[in-house]
Amino acid sequence: MDADAVAMMVRSGGVGPVDEPAEEARAQLMLRARNVCLLAGSFSEAGFFPVIDHVVADAVMLDAMVEWWRRRRCGS
Repeated sequence: MDADAVAMMVRSGGVGPVDEPAEEARAQLMLRARNVCLLAGSFSEAGFFPVIDHVVADAVMLDAMVEWWRRRRCGS
């Protein structure tokens, strides 16, 4: 799952990861990470082995992504 491809789905109001306002940039980055995990989970549930291509900005994002992934019970 390419997180950049997911980010390109935002056609209006998109804010880059290091752009201003910083709060909106962070919110959009977390939304992108969440949706990449959800999409990967959907593919996993269908029997595919997904790979997530996304830069993990910090420990908070990593923890959130691991939790989103776990909720989908992928790989089990």
